[in-house]
Amino acid sequence: MNKHDNPSQRHKLSDIRRSTEQLWAGVKYDIMARGYRYYKEITTQFGQAESLADYEQIRVALSDIQHRIPYSQAGLRTSMQHMWGYVSKKVSQEERAHYEALTQGWQHIPYREAHYSASYLPEAFLPVVQWLALIADQYKVSYLQNTFKYGFLGRTSR
Repeated sequence: MNKHDNPSQRHKLSDIRRSTEQLWAGVKYDIMARGYRYYKEITTQFGQAESLADYEQIRVALSDIQHRIPYSQAGLRTSMQHMWGYVSKKVSQEERAHYEALTQGWQHIPYREAHYSASYLPEAFLPVVQWLALIADQYKVSYLQNTFKYGFLGRTSR
């Protein structure tokens, strides 16, 4: 009998897969904000996961990345642009202009990634994150609401 023939094991595997996918959905943009390569690594791990141990390894990797890897400017920009894609077709022209004004400042952010933290978002990105969270709430974009609940907003103050 292999692990897939045992109903109890299949149920456990289904449960951990579902809970790990939910965790991933909540933190994927926070992970991307640390570097696109980390996002791709986790995506690859999901594609190869077959066992309880594989999903537990993904959970450990997610926690490790969030607690050890600092945010990066390129990762933050990419992550914000991906999140903007969820709301960009719903917003008014004024809201679109506000987003564009907030992100214009990104060109002038001094390159100081050596000082970035794994625990806190860089201050230059806080207005964008906070505004996207408000827009996600306003337009009831539950996927982004979960992202802000589990990823970014717990990391906005020192």
